[in-house]
Amino acid sequence: MGKTQKELDDAAASRDEKARLKVMKAVASHLRSKVPCKTAVIKGQKVDYFVSSKVVDCLMESKWTEKPKEDDHITPYFTSRASATKYLGDLLMRKFFLRANKVEVRPKGQESLPGEKAGKEGEGWRKKQKDTDSPRARKQQEKEAQEEDGKKKKKKFRLEVHAMQIFRDSDDLYFWQYDPPSYTSYIIGFGVVIIAIAVTLQPLWPDSTRVGFWYLSTLLFGIIGVLLAVIVVRWFLFGIVLVVTAGKVTFWILPNLDNDKADFLGSFTPLYLVEFKSQKKSSKKKKVKEESGKSAEIASEEVANEEESQEQDTEEMSAVNNETTEET
Repeated sequence: MGKTQKELDDAAASRDEKARLKVMKAVASHLRSKVPCKTAVIKGQKVDYFVSSKVVDCLMESKWTEKPKEDDHITPYFTSRASATKYLGDLLMRKFFLRANKVEVRPKGQESLPGEKAGKEGEGWRKKQKDTDSPRARKQQEKEAQEEDGKKKKKKFRLEVHAMQIFRDSDDLYFWQYDPPSYTSYIIGFGVVIIAIAVTLQPLWPDSTRVGFWYLSTLLFGIIGVLLAVIVVRWFLFGIVLVVTAGKVTFWILPNLDNDKADFLGSFTPLYLVEFKSQKKSSKKKKVKEESGKSAEIASEEVANEEESQEQDTEEMSAVNNETTEET
């Protein structure tokens, strides 16, 4: 029984979709290897992010700017940056990468500017002072701006998933979701298969090979046992020191042992680490007190300046009234 025309069209559409997806993966792999990226952490996951304009530049310099054959309707053909941007939008819709939002990270205790947490009175005077157009208020605002510019440090940012997922040829940031398999992963997988087959053929091994395998496996199990013992001992000593010192001192044996960012040798250095938390807490408390004191001083200065301006305004008004009464 022959197939209907609809079934034939659906089969052709599925073949075209598979071919189009294969080409998209090839384009994404090319961009993944050519576009410069930086690393960041989003929702606890390490990702590589890039600037959108650089991806468009990479596509405009790729082999897909050459016109394909007439009967080839799957291979992309980029004649302008607009066509490349549209194709990258399709990749975004298929979640090869996602749009990110840059959010400023402020240290703890500095979520707001100095003087904004000095109380409702200070906030009220600050709002009134901003609303005034007197020269004194403008001078005070210029002074505060200069002080803030002098205290500016290098800002820190973190990346978050953007609520609006669109692709634009600009300086927007995007992070990769597509991670193409590398040659090393294929080699490791092939090696695992070979080792598994060799282990299943252990009864066919010669006696010398069996003895060597027994010594090697014993050594590996011994190393694993030593690492487990070290982990138990380090946590045990950490708990004892923490309880005895009432949380003021922390003591770690091999502090980088569970650090994912450290290499093999770095995991075993340094041998121990001692931290005194009392000094850190006291320094933090001093910083908080200094910031609160500065904010209170700023608020009091604002109140005094406002009172002086009000007194001057009343004196000017009284002088004008006196002049008008004398003239009458």
